[in-house]
Amino acid sequence: MNSLVSLISGQFTRSLIFGAFFPVILFLAIGMLAAQPFLPDGIPPVEWLQQLETQWRILAVSFVAVVFTVFLYYLNTPVIRFLEGYPWMGSVFGKKRVAAWTARYDQIMSTRAHLRLLGSRWRVIDQNHPRIKDIRGRLDPLARQLNNEYPSDRVLILPTRFGNVLRSFETYPLRQYGIDAIVFWPRLVRVADKETLAVVEDARSAVDFFVNCSVLSALLAATLFVLGAITITIATPAWTVAAWSVEILAAALGAFLFHSGSIVAAAAWGDQVKSVFDLFRGDLLKKLGYQQTPTTRAEEREIWKALNLQVLIGDPPTAAPLEYVPRSTKPRTAVTSIPAVELGLTSGIVKQPHGVRLYSYRVTNKDQQRAADVVVIETLPEGQEYIWESARRDGVACDVSGTNPYTVALGSVAAGASVTFSYASADRRKQA
Repeated sequence: MNSLVSLISGQFTRSLIFGAFFPVILFLAIGMLAAQPFLPDGIPPVEWLQQLETQWRILAVSFVAVVFTVFLYYLNTPVIRFLEGYPWMGSVFGKKRVAAWTARYDQIMSTRAHLRLLGSRWRVIDQNHPRIKDIRGRLDPLARQLNNEYPSDRVLILPTRFGNVLRSFETYPLRQYGIDAIVFWPRLVRVADKETLAVVEDARSAVDFFVNCSVLSALLAATLFVLGAITITIATPAWTVAAWSVEILAAALGAFLFHSGSIVAAAAWGDQVKSVFDLFRGDLLKKLGYQQTPTTRAEEREIWKALNLQVLIGDPPTAAPLEYVPRSTKPRTAVTSIPAVELGLTSGIVKQPHGVRLYSYRVTNKDQQRAADVVVIETLPEGQEYIWESARRDGVACDVSGTNPYTVALGSVAAGASVTFSYASADRRKQA
């Protein structure tokens, strides 16, 4: 399964320098100094390098650094996926780690539910009780932990903390807005401005730097161990053995510290990726050609849910595709009378199953004289169709003529009196 991390990795190249080249240069220098005492005599590459002049030696080392940098750069995504736990999550150890993180997740959810219940009971007793503020103070850190350190669903939990931090921001757009990040990230980067993407790139480079330094530290520790195991004998001075042990421990500690730093950097990177969805999703919607302006989070999620399916599978099999320009769901209504008098109109709608809408109106004669012939002209929204013989005046059937707009004859209305008028319409698409 692809991840947002894999997609973002293909967008930027600055990490080639800051995330791969710098760590390689750093660890080549450290490795050459640390491994020199333990290199066996007579190794051809070492002898060949020592025989070169200084400038050629520098050129050779630079060439090795460049090759190693490119190699490490293109291995970066597989390395990150390994650290997330994807390749080994199905193993016995991986399953145990997933179970452990899932248990922590369940514990947080249980504590959160308990605190919410406790807070609701305190509010029944006293809305201003100080314990309520204390409970809120304990709930907020739990909510932040769930939002920043875990994916949106427990079934998505990975075997490592690093992986769960990355998955938390990969699933953030879906949780907040209904946007499938994997589907829309390549499109979103075409909309976001260069300054914002540069900040994301810097944050990604920091993750690459810490991840690669962690990998190179582990590789250095393993290399020193192998070299020492080959060259150290009983005759080796004690201080050499001690230095060898300290170097291995330092490299191993560096691998751990750099890995811890990569988790912090991943969280910062996630904040930047989240901000791109927060700030530019509306621009992306318009760039895709849609003019919807949702007024609630629920409306927005429905829009993106439809677009997710549209991009993934094409036209939905049981409904029409999302319209580029949303149609009005309210009919246009005009009321006239003979003779012309001042008329008031109050309207309402009740949604029914299967796309049926029941419209109700109250027509009031505000004049001092009787209106002999009151007519309502009703224009239904596109896609809506009048349900035959549904028009009623005060519960009695009334005459309807025309085809959108419809003309409804209500008859006479006495001075100061009111009549009610209702009819039903249906969504033509849902009736098909």
